[in-house]
Amino acid sequence: MVSSDNEIQNWLFSHSLEKIALYKTYLINYLSVMCNQDYWKKIYIWEPFAGSGEYDNGEGSPIEAARVIHDFSPQHPNKRIRLFVNELDREKLESLNRILEDKGFSDFVKTEQGRAENFLKNSLLETVKHGSSHNFIFIDPYGYTQISPELLEQVLRLSNCDYLLFFPTYNMYRARKKNNSPSAKLLLDLGADKKDLENLSSQKAFVGEIKNRLMCKSKADYVFEYKLQDRRPGVTNNSFHLFFITRNLRGVEKFIEAKRTVDLNEASQFQLVREHDTKVAVKNIIQGEAEIDNKKLCELCLISGHLKSEVRAALKKLERNNEIEVIDPKDERRQGGYYLGLDKPKVKLLFRLAPQD
Repeated sequence: MVSSDNEIQNWLFSHSLEKIALYKTYLINYLSVMCNQDYWKKIYIWEPFAGSGEYDNGEGSPIEAARVIHDFSPQHPNKRIRLFVNELDREKLESLNRILEDKGFSDFVKTEQGRAENFLKNSLLETVKHGSSHNFIFIDPYGYTQISPELLEQVLRLSNCDYLLFFPTYNMYRARKKNNSPSAKLLLDLGADKKDLENLSSQKAFVGEIKNRLMCKSKADYVFEYKLQDRRPGVTNNSFHLFFITRNLRGVEKFIEAKRTVDLNEASQFQLVREHDTKVAVKNIIQGEAEIDNKKLCELCLISGHLKSEVRAALKKLERNNEIEVIDPKDERRQGGYYLGLDKPKVKLLFRLAPQD
């Protein structure tokens, strides 16, 4: 969390509450995976823009992250799980340190006071270059003007890192033609063309350009964007986006699971916008191939934002309606089984569209 109007008022806006809820839920899923594999012994979480930690209506992201780490660490004594945070404002950092100490979280957190650029360069890059840690970086970019284009590229191209970035996309879209706006600077730093930005005719196209720029700059395999939309009737001009960047399909899976399980209060001003209908997505993927096996189908559906449980339910409907054919080359399939997963399946199946009369 960084310096913004909601901190001046010591109040978290609704979109910040939803963002922090998703961040916390993903951290739980992320650590569940990382703590149950042998390779990575050090797991580090990084926040360049920490804030003061507590607000009148909730806790900031560093407190929530520290709590998750505090809960996980005793169960996994062979793993070193730490949170590294930075805050430019000394008073806010002192407040954060007091809160961490009072809650018993300070042993799991290292705090720094200074510019985000120095924190990323001297702490993050120096730590990551040794290659002995896996890292998750949370950037809430109201302060991204503190980061140079060269450093931003270095950070986004780290091979052993996942990222969650938050963008006030509606405001960014409106300010895209202003040369001195942080929004224009960020997109130009990511390699966007100034004239192309000005000519984008919709916020959707603008968000797509951000996603493309992040993918090009990071050279990551997977970049996902999720929209936080104001749910108040008639309000269409107030939205934000979270962008998740990873190089691993299991990271994709765990983030989508987090998105599904976030408890969005019905009374909340904002809601996470769902992807397209899973049944339509599955049929379109099958339609794009002469035949597709269950492992590849699961991978492509996951990349499209759909979990295997959702894909399984969609396949049942499609098969029941005779819209697809399920081929079992070795006659090993149990009734109703699809054997979906990212690992080699126990039974290989093939899917294709059913011929139409």
